[in-house]
Amino acid sequence: MARVLSTAVLVALLAATAAAFALTEGAKLEPSPISHTFVTPVFSPGITTSELRFRLRKPDHLSVWMTRGGKRVATVVAGRTFKAGVVDLVFSGISPTGVTLPQGLYVPVVHFGRSHRTITIPSTTRIDTKPPVIHFPKRRHAVISPDGDG
Repeated sequence: MARVLSTAVLVALLAATAAAFALTEGAKLEPSPISHTFVTPVFSPGITTSELRFRLRKPDHLSVWMTRGGKRVATVVAGRTFKAGVVDLVFSGISPTGVTLPQGLYVPVVHFGRSHRTITIPSTTRIDTKPPVIHFPKRRHAVISPDGDG
């Protein structure tokens, strides 16, 4: 009797392992819920904005935010339903308190409310807050003379 019970437990464990393996493999083969991502690489808050664009495979309830150093710093969209297709969003570079975020790299994160998944988009956007500076080279001679007298 003990031998039959241990064999039954072993067969049940093997069946559960096979089922878990099949479920995991099926999940790996499922296409990503988003594709064709685009994030503006560099922008200056107050002058331009960063565009976040991706194609949504199925309709879902999305929340999108920006992170810097792994911490959430700004919300782009909070719990809004989108249809399948292209989603266009704008990141202004302004924090929820109305302050311009500091210069640095920001990473967009998309949370899917219906499927309870969160995807970090691998593209980053960089906020550039320093205005460009023009440097003029100094001239050695005011006039260039063919005979070298200057």
